[in-house]
Amino acid sequence: MLAWLAAIAIALASAADAQAKPKKGQPKGGAEPAVLKADTPVRAEVDMDGGGRVRFKIDVPDDAVLMTIKVTQTPVGLDVMATRDEPAELPADADHVASPEALDTILRVSCQSAKPLEAGTYYIDVGWLGSGMAVMHKRPIRKIPFTVTVSFLRAKVAGVIKPGEKTVGKICDKDGSLKIYAIDVPPGAKVLRIDLDDVDGDLDLLASPGKIVARPEAAQDAALSPLGRETLVIDETSPQPLKPGRWYVSVVKPQEQCANHFAIYATFSAAPPAALLVIPTPPPPRDAKQRAILATMDVSTEFAGGSGTVLSEDGLILTNYHVVAEVAENPKDGEEEPVVIGLTVDPHDPPRELFRGKVVAFNKDVDFALVQVDCGFYRQPLPKNYRFVTIPLGDPSEAEIGDTIWAIGYPVLGGSNGRASITLTRGVLSGFEEKPIGVMLKTDANIGPGNSGGAAVDGNWRLIGVPSYHHIDPEDVSSMAYIHPISLIPQAWREMIDGRTRKMTRP
Repeated sequence: MLAWLAAIAIALASAADAQAKPKKGQPKGGAEPAVLKADTPVRAEVDMDGGGRVRFKIDVPDDAVLMTIKVTQTPVGLDVMATRDEPAELPADADHVASPEALDTILRVSCQSAKPLEAGTYYIDVGWLGSGMAVMHKRPIRKIPFTVTVSFLRAKVAGVIKPGEKTVGKICDKDGSLKIYAIDVPPGAKVLRIDLDDVDGDLDLLASPGKIVARPEAAQDAALSPLGRETLVIDETSPQPLKPGRWYVSVVKPQEQCANHFAIYATFSAAPPAALLVIPTPPPPRDAKQRAILATMDVSTEFAGGSGTVLSEDGLILTNYHVVAEVAENPKDGEEEPVVIGLTVDPHDPPRELFRGKVVAFNKDVDFALVQVDCGFYRQPLPKNYRFVTIPLGDPSEAEIGDTIWAIGYPVLGGSNGRASITLTRGVLSGFEEKPIGVMLKTDANIGPGNSGGAAVDGNWRLIGVPSYHHIDPEDVSSMAYIHPISLIPQAWREMIDGRTRKMTRP
């Protein structure tokens, strides 16, 4: 009898625990998640006394490249969380989180997101995820109505690329951060070459035969780098050897919330299209300021990026050692020009990647390096008698506290699309600081990552130093930038620069 009563007690306790424990996907103390249908608005209500959120779920189709969740028609802004397979109780555990802008909240999840969109069940939480209570007209709100709508963008082909012809496109986050093209490879073709040009952001290329691909890990072949210009060559040695038939190529952008323009070419030759080999001549500078801007280059490798200034008309560039350290110390076999140089033709646009060069000298102690431009971006010869715009050298020993300092370069914060346009900031010479290598110049000019190696010029637009690093104090919301004066340039380098200058000016 006692054993029988004990068994009943255990059964009742188990049933109570099962009832108290929320089912998968169910918020603590909440109801079963409501099932959403694509493009179907659902009206719901957040109960601040019942957990402060409402949970939904939706199935993402296999061919979806973008999921857009919109929360509208609400008196106060609400947060949105989305997580695949398992719901999240905390924002830190969610795959994707969006906060309101004004009253509406929009969360976009694409195949290019940090956690890419995948087919399967997503749990979506809408609610008040912050601390404190929701208040409207000075009174707490207990019930917050809202409308949630989920829509999907399906993979589709934007067009068929004709061999040798230029195709112009544009990518934005509302399009799923990608554009898909088809290319028909004829029998007998040995090579398929795809090139991106006229790019104003960081774009990548994905390719696969017979099927559309939207994520890098799903592609048979890909060209992924921080560069704007990308080239993908597919032949018999590729991971997926070239074969006749329809191939699909996706132009994707790894960063979101911006629009990128581009031009794409497809050819059945290993050589670049003739249109891409043209190197424009820099415009003649109108004044000393424009001369300094035209002489400040974008400098990048596969490891890092920064800025540099042209010291001689044949393309000798001064930059920081730390900008090119990896390729300076560990040159790759067979890659003679690992440094990519971008020229600002129009300050409204990001620099054009037009040249390649190599590190010819570096000094770790003073954090300086010299890069020599050897050829065009596609390793084509430079035009005959091509001359770079150079920056005149000033004398940092003449600088005094309070003098104007102009900083020119390509800071990361100077571009929201993955590639920065040239940026000019102004400050003053704030002071000096003695270091083992010499006296550093301090300035309040706005200098950040990407400015390294660029130009610090005086009021007469002469180069007096190289912005090298900055100190930031988040608590005081202040920063101080440090400039390595050009007086630290080794004497042997000075002689090299002077020799190049004399050679170029001979009649």
